[in-house]
Amino acid sequence: MRFTNENIKDPNYPRPVRTMETLQIVSVQVKEITGGLQWPLDVYGFVAVRDVMDRKCNIVFNRQREDCQSINEQDSCLKLTGPTRGVVMTVDPSYLEARLKVRGATESEDKDLSKFVKTYRLGCYLPIKHTGKLCTLELQHYTVSSSVEATIQVRVAEGQFPRGFRGVLTASTDSESGVMISLLDFNERELPVDAGGSVKLSRQVVCVKKGGKLKVSVWQHGVGEEEDQEITAASFAAMEAETSTNHMPMKICKCWMEVTVAWSLFSYW
Repeated sequence: MRFTNENIKDPNYPRPVRTMETLQIVSVQVKEITGGLQWPLDVYGFVAVRDVMDRKCNIVFNRQREDCQSINEQDSCLKLTGPTRGVVMTVDPSYLEARLKVRGATESEDKDLSKFVKTYRLGCYLPIKHTGKLCTLELQHYTVSSSVEATIQVRVAEGQFPRGFRGVLTASTDSESGVMISLLDFNERELPVDAGGSVKLSRQVVCVKKGGKLKVSVWQHGVGEEEDQEITAASFAAMEAETSTNHMPMKICKCWMEVTVAWSLFSYW
């Protein structure tokens, strides 16, 4: 949302800003464990990307040893907290870095689960994955051409979110129909909101093709073999700047959620 409130249409605007091709990270999954490891695993460490926009780490996953994530064979995806801005792809190399550990009974018994740095660049359409001594780490992704950056904010505008609700808040785009990006898992915990009703999302940033659409949805998990059900949604047309707001009524309770999206172009400068 770097240029959301800037007057980018001013011919004297000092920075060149434009749409760019971006890498949209969907999930990071631990697969094919070996070396005597057994499920479940308590995982900590970080996964990050670096691109030509900023060589600083753009954190995708980050956990300390005392706050590790427990994963199992049925659900081995890491709970992502980023990236915190759009990941730009150019002909110049960018980098995916991972340093993950498995927690043992004591710190001296911890093991390096996955540790590597890989390069990727424009035209990288194959799966991004790394197979090490103990596991394969696979990054599910897609590329978005001529994209803008969308930063999503959600607020409980009216009523109270239902306690014990099991589901997920997702984002999707019309260019990748059926691909859901998890913004927040509910999982029966109390909704993380501040005094003003703003919801603390796990992830906020999604890249959308110029002229495309963004959809933010609330899904309720099915019971047993029942499929998940979309119970409310809000749609947005992609913009180059400014913000757009829409509402999601929760029909299962007297609750209205307000979704605001801050739009921004990209710049090398």
